[in-house]
Amino acid sequence: MSSQVPIDARSMWTVFEPVHAVAYFALHVRQAFEDAGVRGFWRAYFAGRAAPLGSVGAHPIHAAFQSFTLGMVERALPVVWELIAPADAWALRTRAAGISIAASSEGIDANELAAVATVLREVAERLDPIGRPFFAAHLDLPWPPGVHEAIWHACTLLREHRGDGYVAACLVEGFTALEMMVLADRLETTPSGHAITNRGWSSEDWDACVETMTQRGLLDESGAPTAEALQRRALIEEHTDALAGEAWSETNKRELAATYDVLRGLTDRVAANGWLTYPNAVGVPNPRSS
Repeated sequence: MSSQVPIDARSMWTVFEPVHAVAYFALHVRQAFEDAGVRGFWRAYFAGRAAPLGSVGAHPIHAAFQSFTLGMVERALPVVWELIAPADAWALRTRAAGISIAASSEGIDANELAAVATVLREVAERLDPIGRPFFAAHLDLPWPPGVHEAIWHACTLLREHRGDGYVAACLVEGFTALEMMVLADRLETTPSGHAITNRGWSSEDWDACVETMTQRGLLDESGAPTAEALQRRALIEEHTDALAGEAWSETNKRELAATYDVLRGLTDRVAANGWLTYPNAVGVPNPRSS
């Protein structure tokens, strides 16, 4: 682990993001929503992730989640709240995610897991919510008592705190969500066609964005990112890391390294279970290769 805060922040992201992501891809979570009458991947996604904000409509979630079209969000919200209340959706999500973390932590010492839960909670509780409304909504949620649920909950707070910072960084650099997805597609950090198949954008939206980026000098005539685009994308990543880094810098380095190791072990098991592949829709790289 590096002593430089942005590098620590990025390294930790590669191991807490996959732990959080079981809430989307693990079979336990998807089945739990099905059993509760919330059928369909995207209904469960929006119900579970949006729940901390309460019975909101599409616009706040479109703003907070950034990458989805408004139309896609509107197909789930607010009608999903007729199927499940936000508090019930969150409780269900947390409980099922905890089961998935338990299934991914077999063979990891219980004392090590407890220590990780403690460190992650301390880090999450140091995070500044100012300017991060979606992360802030999570602060009113109770900490779950079980160690597996607590690890997932802490990783979720860290993830949404970082996500709010990422959205701010994109705005500062003047990149839209779709432009960032075009760059991710070209750099193969997300699956090909991800914006169209998973975020609600049309092929016409995509083509228009590519044309605009070419005119702006962000893509060359072959469609590859230019040096300017890569430099500005790197600045967004640096800003995101810096905005996420302060809490990690205050963590004991030995505890931080131990926490990283345990989370990387969990991440390996999440991938082995088929719940996260590389590249993925989240855009997080494999910690073993990053």
